[in-house]
Amino acid sequence: MKLVIVGHIGLNEDRTPHGSAVSPGGAAYACARGAAVLDATQVGVVATVGDDLSLAPIRSLGVNLLGVRVARGRSPRFYIDQYPDGRRTFSVDFGIATEAVPDSFPPAYQLTRHVHLATAPPEQQLAWLLHLRRVLPRATISVDMFEHFAAQDGALCRQVCHGADLIFMNEEEQRLLFSSHDYPQVPTVVKFGPGGAGYRKDGRLLRVHAPQEQPVDTTHAGEILAGVYLSLRAHGLPRQDCLTHAVRAASAKVTQFGVNGDALTATLDRIRAEVTAAA
Repeated sequence: MKLVIVGHIGLNEDRTPHGSAVSPGGAAYACARGAAVLDATQVGVVATVGDDLSLAPIRSLGVNLLGVRVARGRSPRFYIDQYPDGRRTFSVDFGIATEAVPDSFPPAYQLTRHVHLATAPPEQQLAWLLHLRRVLPRATISVDMFEHFAAQDGALCRQVCHGADLIFMNEEEQRLLFSSHDYPQVPTVVKFGPGGAGYRKDGRLLRVHAPQEQPVDTTHAGEILAGVYLSLRAHGLPRQDCLTHAVRAASAKVTQFGVNGDALTATLDRIRAEVTAAA
């Protein structure tokens, strides 16, 4: 595996000023959707789902599912309300996936080069981080922050960030976590929403601006960005190219509900064709 994604798979209920939808979701699923932009077979996923959920959507991506554990019970369900002023509220029923299960990390994944801890409660991310440092000492590990958890438990989120090799977070998460605390001495992919994204290291920022789109549903745009970025980096693309393509994909995602819309699919297909032609 070039990349393994650890997180949740479930269902999203999104309510926005443009309507509402129930769709396949969870941070691991959305991140895998972006990471499948190139060779999906080199992307592994680790998650616990209930026996009430069809795995057909994620199976259709072609990613490796050896790390997806099915247990008796209810799969995670995420409820997101988005408001005209840009605010959003979030609640979740994790169901069968209320705790991290580090023992579910498959031996077949233990030569992976990079593990990404997708958005999750910080206590779950920390449990995974400590486990992975023991069993995969040579792998690099990235983590993704989330405003809801940063506001709830900033201290634990900061501990996770300080233990990672790369952080994904937006400006609000930065403010909540580090406006009055030492910033981690590791690179950060900063998500600026409609302003694009940037790679920050040693006080320097490489920034890519986003195309102007009319947002319909912003949920999981950050996961799409992370998945595309990490997948392209794992295949050796320059950092600026990775950011540019990742921002394009995230911008396409916000124009439709869920992460299976035609706009995102077409954009990922174009990225794949461009990268393959340039290789």
